Amino acid sequence: MTTSILEALIQLFALFSAGRGKEGIALGRAHAARYMRNQLPKNLVDDSLVRFDELVDQFQRLPGQGKEMKAKRLAKLSVKLLRTCSQINKGLEWHEKHVVVVRLLEYLNEFQDAETERLFLKTVADSFSIPESRVDALLNMVEVPIDQSRLAIPEIFELNSGFLGRRFSGRLIGLHLEEGNLFLIRTADEGNQRINHQDLATGRVALLAPGGTLRDSMGSTMFHSELVAHRQKSISSNESLLLRAEDVSHYFNFPHEQALHQFNFQAEGGQLVGIMGGSGSGKSTLLSVLNGSTKPSFGSVTINGTDIHSRPNGVAGWIGHVPQEDVLIAELTVRENLAFNAQLSLGTQPKEVREARVDEVLTQLGLKEIQDLRVGSVLDKVISGGQRKRVNIGLELLRKPPVLFLDEPTSGLSSRDSEQILDILKELTYAGQLVFAVLHQPSSDLFKMLDRLFLLDVGGHPIFWGNPLDAVKHFNSLASRVHAEECECSSCGNVNPEQLFDIIEAQTVDEYGRKTQTRRTS
Repeated sequence: MTTSILEALIQLFALFSAGRGKEGIALGRAHAARYMRNQLPKNLVDDSLVRFDELVDQFQRLPGQGKEMKAKRLAKLSVKLLRTCSQINKGLEWHEKHVVVVRLLEYLNEFQDAETERLFLKTVADSFSIPESRVDALLNMVEVPIDQSRLAIPEIFELNSGFLGRRFSGRLIGLHLEEGNLFLIRTADEGNQRINHQDLATGRVALLAPGGTLRDSMGSTMFHSELVAHRQKSISSNESLLLRAEDVSHYFNFPHEQALHQFNFQAEGGQLVGIMGGSGSGKSTLLSVLNGSTKPSFGSVTINGTDIHSRPNGVAGWIGHVPQEDVLIAELTVRENLAFNAQLSLGTQPKEVREARVDEVLTQLGLKEIQDLRVGSVLDKVISGGQRKRVNIGLELLRKPPVLFLDEPTSGLSSRDSEQILDILKELTYAGQLVFAVLHQPSSDLFKMLDRLFLLDVGGHPIFWGNPLDAVKHFNSLASRVHAEECECSSCGNVNPEQLFDIIEAQTVDEYGRKTQTRRTS
């Protein structure tokens, strides 16, 4: 956040608070502080509140006695409000503007001034280009008691005990911000809740972003991926996608050299599944079994009930695979590589259709600007490593396979390039695709993007399947660690995936405190 945007936001809260008496100003200051704590370090929050006090005092000095003077004062404040909103528009994203409006609504809900409320709030919403129907929906989320039905408001969805169980007292309402796939949610829980690593006051609306978690007062958790899956099921008319592995195990040379020990799981369309494990744990073998390249010694892998190994024709065109190595032609340009692959995989379609699909993929992967550059080779570099990886992914995306497998798509890339690749994969899941990716040393942000984690130990032993953050709690508990239930840093919200392997690969020590070659067991 830039200093100019921060100044504009402080001004916005000050404008809404000025002229409301000591109680109203104190309440406005509290709401401004709550908003700033979610955006800034503590020392900057304190500085912001000092600036808030200065601005309120400045706005209070504007003359407002008598009907005419009050009108002039309101006009001056309105002009300042317009300028402030114009400044905010230069720096805040769409979802961030929604959060600002929600925080203002929560303040006005506690300290109402009908005339000023309508005028100022309409000015802010219009400046932010938030439609009236959306403002009405946000107002309903803030003002109307949580137990009242929202069926008459199409933008708001409701979840009850049938989906939540006992979590959040069995009631949650939400609004889906499709751009960015974020959720504004409010629950019926009257205890202390936490959104990611931050406290959430009772009755407040929270913003849940990809990889985020909301924890109720009893310690139960709602994951962002749960809401995404629920929304997709509720609005999709297509048959749901389901990949199921049943009693799968594999040997290189039965009954010797067991590569994968028996496992079961099922993954659904709309999920990003991460496969992690140390060297020699069988990640590549697992990938080849799941994508149909290798038939397992025992068990079956099915997609919507069709066995991919015994009936491969039944799932023809359903599976895509992006290998770790490049499969690009160095002498061709980015566009020519995609066009050549489109001719091979979409050859039955007219040329115009193929060209249009190539354009879609170039735009989707952010490759339009480099489409005419030659791809080059490892020794003759033209485009970056991250761009090469995106082109490789594009070769498979041309066919729109419902299930996509990627072998270490972030290997050798910078943190920024890795994040861009995972962002692309996550966007694919929003359209209902099922994506499996073998990952090596993901950052906290990348780890939290995953919807499911399959963890393998040395020798092909499956040791975890489920939500990635649950994996952290699970292994902390097995290792009897202090604060085992804490899966994120309490101050910054980061997760360290490497701690999983620290626990799994931990060695015992002898009486002299020296590490042995024996693995520690719980």
